[in-house]
Amino acid sequence: MITFWLLAAVMTIVAVVFSLYPIVRRHRYVTEADHHTVVYTDQLEEIDRDEARGLLTQVEADASRDEINQRLA
Repeated sequence: MITFWLLAAVMTIVAVVFSLYPIVRRHRYVTEADHHTVVYTDQLEEIDRDEARGLLTQVEADASRDEINQRLA
């Protein structure tokens, strides 16, 4: 019976830690502008990946990059 309660306590602690981690980690972005920079940079990398896989043509990729770069400026 003690084994059950120890296992239940450990599982509860693990669930609480995993639930609180995103909340604590959320404060890594200092400003909203920094957050947008990270998002736009990720979008540029995604465009490169999509172009490499053939999902976007060169013209589409260039147009997408131009639009994202305007948002970054």
